[in-house]
Order: sequence, then C-alpha cells, then structure tokens
Amino acid sequence: MPIINRFINAHIAWLTPLVLTVGILLHGFFGNLQGLIPFLFVLITFLSSTGVHVRDLTEAITHPLPIFITLFVSMIITPVVALIAASIVFSGNEAYLTGTVFAFLIPTAVASVLWVTMNKGNIALVLFIILIHTLIVPIYLPVFLYLFLDVSIVIAYGELALGLFLILVLPSLAGIVSGHLFRKTVTRMNQGIQLTSKLALFTIIMINGSVVAPVIYTFDAELALVLLSVFSISVLAYGLGYLFARLFRLTRADMTAVFFAAGMRNIGAGSGLAAIFFPPAVVLPVIAGTLFQQILASQMSRFLHKQHHDGSA
Repeated sequence: MPIINRFINAHIAWLTPLVLTVGILLHGFFGNLQGLIPFLFVLITFLSSTGVHVRDLTEAITHPLPIFITLFVSMIITPVVALIAASIVFSGNEAYLTGTVFAFLIPTAVASVLWVTMNKGNIALVLFIILIHTLIVPIYLPVFLYLFLDVSIVIAYGELALGLFLILVLPSLAGIVSGHLFRKTVTRMNQGIQLTSKLALFTIIMINGSVVAPVIYTFDAELALVLLSVFSISVLAYGLGYLFARLFRLTRADMTAVFFAAGMRNIGAGSGLAAIFFPPAVVLPVIAGTLFQQILASQMSRFLHKQHHDGSA
C-alpha cells in the first residue's frame, strides 16, 4: 500500500486527467453512479478527519486569520474579478455572464479536504473554512447577484444547512472522535486510509466526467471561451490565496489550507442551485468547472510541492 500511495502522489498530475477521460468515455456506466457522490464525500471527510486532533480545532478557532483571508479572497475579490471579466467577455450573453459569476459565488469544495490532506496541510482549518463559507453563501450569494446583476433568488437555507451537516459536520466529528479513541489503530491503518480516500476521489472524478460528457460532445468556440474564462479565474483564485497567505506569513500547513480552499468550488452544490433558479445556459459555466477543477488542483498540488521543496514557502 505505501508503494501505491507514493505512486499516486508522484503521478497525481497525469492520473487525474486520465481518470476524468475514463469517466467521459464510459459516461454510460458512470452516469448511473451519480447518487454515490454524497456518500463518497462523506467517506473522504470522515477518513481525512481521523488525523485531526482536538488541539488542531482549538488552534483554528482561536487563530481565525486564515479563515478571514480565505473568505475575503473567495467572497470578495474573486467574485468581483469574475464579474468584471464576464462583463467584458460575455457582454452580449447575459446567461453566460450570470453563470460565470455564479460559479465563483458558490462555497468551497468539500474535495479540498483531500488535497489539503495529501499536501500535509491544516485539515481542521479547511474543515472550518468549508463550514463557515457554506453557511454564509445562502445569504451572501443572493445579495451579490441582486446588487450587481439585478437578479433575485432565495435559497432554502434549512435544506442547504442539513446537507452540510450530513456531508461535512457529522462525518468530520465522527472522524475526529474515531481518531481520538483509536489513535493507534488509525496510525497503523494510515496508508490504507490515504489510499481509500484517493480512490474515492478518483471515483468522484470519473462520475463527474460522465456528467460533462454531453458538453464535451457538443464542444464549440463559445463553450471554449466559457471554459477559458472559468479556468483563468480559478487559477487567479489560487494565486490570490497563495499571495495573501504569504503576505500574512501563514505557516506552511495553514497556507496549504487557504491555497486549496480559495481555489476550489463546490461545483456539485453550485450546479444544483443554479439549475433550480436559472436556465441551462446559466448552469453551463458552473458545470464547466468539473472538466478541470481536479486537474487544476493536481497541478496546484505539484506547484505547492515544488515551492516547499525549493524552500521558498
């Protein structure tokens, strides 16, 4: 198992697009497995949380600067940049303009927990960031859309909070408690835990590949522009997270958490919300992120490793 884990870690940059390609090619099969995604996220969150100590939670609560930095980047700077960029690029297409902005108003991705774990970041911190960001978004997102795009929506807060509790809070608590009560067992099974989490992520990527397969098969110049826009803003979000983390001299573990939390979005929840309130054209920029989010995360993981290895972080 250690050999397999080392292989995946060393080659994650090309394994991720390979897995996505498999999902796209076998979309008929993996498309039937979409119902597994919430359970896979629960599994990833639980397994990742077994490595969290109570002192890590206390540290994250009593030193909230990294949380404020991430929320500032994710909720203020990145959405405003997305608004400006989309207003220029899609000035004649209101649906794509709204969809592009919407894509960067949705909360931090639960999958960021695994990328933070793989890069030895602060797991407790990223869990708190996801929790707080997701709880704020149902209030913040409608206000932003109304003020800047004159779009009125109301998000069912209770339903979103319940989903957050079941997918994030409950498995996190269960993982932390299990890790505390069975620390020796968890330590002994560490390699198996890591491998299981990665296989769960790869399964999610393949299922997501099946979801975006129809988009790939109808690829055109306009879609390419949507992908390029969402991709560019996503890269910028990572860059901003990294810049602010360095500016405020965060520890390496905290910087890693901020880096991935600022760059990744909960596309599953975002596309679901967008589909409730908007036509398919608006949902497209949100779903487009599925094509590259995990691939981009793997490349950013490689970048972070290089920075740490070079001693520049």
